[in-house]
Amino acid sequence: MIHINLLPLKIRQERVRRLRNVFLIGSASVLILVLGWLYFQKRSQLDDIKEQIVQIEKELGSPDLADKVQLVNQMQAREKAVKAKLAVLEDVHQDQTVWLSFLDDLSNRLVPEVWFSSIKKMVVTDKAMTGKMVELAGVSLSKEAVVEFFHNLERSPNVN
Repeated sequence: MIHINLLPLKIRQERVRRLRNVFLIGSASVLILVLGWLYFQKRSQLDDIKEQIVQIEKELGSPDLADKVQLVNQMQAREKAVKAKLAVLEDVHQDQTVWLSFLDDLSNRLVPEVWFSSIKKMVVTDKAMTGKMVELAGVSLSKEAVVEFFHNLERSPNVN
């Protein structure tokens, strides 16, 4: 079947122009509606974020949070103190058998006229003498007793 358009050219052009205008106006309307919807959507998200910021700022400024921060700092200080004490206890535990044998040997070699006022453990980091040293301080009734004590120490396997 053959279609023949007998409408004058001006009327056909007018109809095409009207359809084009309706399409452009419809497209522009849809575009404006979509952009408006996106604007209000983003505006709503921005308002939610601002509300969250206000809530967080209230929480940060609350005295309850300051108390919690202070409590955490106290707990961290306690933890450091406990770790330091544990390190000392571990050091003592490791040296316990050495100290027992050393003090036993020292008491066996002690002369009756010599008394100790202090015994200190020292760690030496000098390259010539590395290891552990003991500093003994005390009193004696005579120089001969000190000499005899030193001779006894020289025979000890614990003393170098």
